[in-house]
Amino acid sequence: MAPTASPAVNVKDYGAKGDGSSDDTSAIMAALRAVAAKGGGLAYVPDGTYRVTQITIPDGVSVAGEGPGRSWLHGRVTAGSSMTLSDLKIGVGGKAFHFADGSHDSFAKGCRFTGGGDKDSGSESGVIQFSGDNSARNITFQNCIIERNAQYSDDVCLIERGWEGGHYENIVFDGCHFLGAPLMALECVHRPRPEHPTTMGYSVSVLNCTFEPTDSQTISFDGKMSASGQPVNKAVLQNCLIKGGGADPAQPWPHDLEVNAPVKAEVSGNTFYAARGTMINWDAGTLGSANSTFTNNTFDGTQGVAHPPDAGHLYLQGSGGLFADNTIKVDSGCQVFLITGSRNTISNNSVTDVRSSTSIRIFDLNAGTSNHIEGNSLHALGGTVVLRTGSNENWFVGNAFETGKTEAQLFNIAAGVTVHLDSDTYR
Repeated sequence: MAPTASPAVNVKDYGAKGDGSSDDTSAIMAALRAVAAKGGGLAYVPDGTYRVTQITIPDGVSVAGEGPGRSWLHGRVTAGSSMTLSDLKIGVGGKAFHFADGSHDSFAKGCRFTGGGDKDSGSESGVIQFSGDNSARNITFQNCIIERNAQYSDDVCLIERGWEGGHYENIVFDGCHFLGAPLMALECVHRPRPEHPTTMGYSVSVLNCTFEPTDSQTISFDGKMSASGQPVNKAVLQNCLIKGGGADPAQPWPHDLEVNAPVKAEVSGNTFYAARGTMINWDAGTLGSANSTFTNNTFDGTQGVAHPPDAGHLYLQGSGGLFADNTIKVDSGCQVFLITGSRNTISNNSVTDVRSSTSIRIFDLNAGTSNHIEGNSLHALGGTVVLRTGSNENWFVGNAFETGKTEAQLFNIAAGVTVHLDSDTYR
């Protein structure tokens, strides 16, 4: 006969009030310890607001409420390992949601994370925060809401790592809704310290999520050099809607997505709206961002955050990457592609620029070399292609230019620059 699961432990049976004013810290911790003492199980949080100073979910304990609009753990919550959180509102201003060092195989479903700004520890802050010299692996957030941090001018979710052996491995956001941010909605940053050379970094997947407009950058997959000089960070961004970065002109980094070295990023199936800066800022340095790929995305520069007329849309500083099968539509800004990187393949993209100004630059290559620009469909009346000094050995093959210009009129090539043109068409 199969064993019967233990009944849920109701936190109110241990004295929790949930009245929004009583301190329920001790009562809830007593309930959680009772579940842990039975070898794990479920703690039930009925309708109510439970004020806590700080609680830590023990390993193997699951906590469930009646929905994020009804059951609120009002305070700082730290999660252990192999635990589940469901149907809860979690957090309060000044208290970030954390994972304990070494946390693993944990799951949050249908929760609403709020507050953030963990100023007690003096650290950088987020509503959800992975940092503080620890590690975690196999952590999933599914169908959760991550609120804008209204109290502090910080990120909504921060993933930060900087000590030897430390890593955040297989952190997944699936079907989540990020409700804007004073700075970044999701920042993943890897900061090795000279006295603590890092051997591992992070791997993060963001799937089927929606990002409301942010005041600064929306998503940053950032990284620094590891001790061995090799890429250590991996990021996946897939089937997401990014509604625009840089809504506040006073904030820096006004981009939708930034990818910095050493990060291997796979960006596919997403829809990006216009940002005050760029929709993609790919700054890969000498490592080529571990050959990142940007495929089958829609870049809709006709919707989103207003941006100045000299802003670009797709800034490719990285090298050795693939930018293919994307759809790009713009109606303002300046260059569509600004390319300073090398050895990239930019192929089979569809570009529609509805402006008729002769100042439009479809491609602006500024010292970018050995890029292969192939098979793209480019509709931009009045558009030009600029190759500046140092932009040598770039290839334009089989592209269809609908600009109203001949080849000689379309290409503006600096003196001494070598370029290969093969089988392109002009209308």
